[in-house]
Amino acid sequence: MPEENLGNRPNQETAKYRVWQQQGYLKTTPGNVIDYAAVRERLNQLREEANLDIREVAFDPWNATQFAQHLQEDGFTPVEVPQNFRHLSEATKELQSAAMQGNLRHGGHPVLRWMADCMTVKQDVNGNVRPVKPNRLKNSKRIDGVVASVMAISRAMVRSGEQRRSVYETRGVRFID
Repeated sequence: MPEENLGNRPNQETAKYRVWQQQGYLKTTPGNVIDYAAVRERLNQLREEANLDIREVAFDPWNATQFAQHLQEDGFTPVEVPQNFRHLSEATKELQSAAMQGNLRHGGHPVLRWMADCMTVKQDVNGNVRPVKPNRLKNSKRIDGVVASVMAISRAMVRSGEQRRSVYETRGVRFID
């Protein structure tokens, strides 16, 4: 979150943001807009210092093409995940199922919990679903962390499907004489 957006506004959400920042649950970047260079730096730091094997970085292609190019320069694999029913439905259903079955673990993270409470789900005529954010002009509620989780689940589902390919697809059929 941009540092200047924490502000001293009296509404309940911005007060929560300041507390979460002080507690270390919310990271901020300088200025009043998203600082993609700071996000890029943090990803590199996590990969190097925490020794994380970051295989892909899912991103919303809306206004993030240059960011994705910079990530690719750093050796990451950026993957577009458009914010539509086609790309988010299966993963949203998976997240909902995990939550309903008590299989969702987030360590009690207060920001993620709050974002989950802010989120609604939109359904199309075919039963596809996707997360929906509140109107930014009417309130300061956010769902970014939940959407990021849905995007990560979508990529994990794709990668899992790739790993389940038949051995015959990769090496062909072997004949024994």
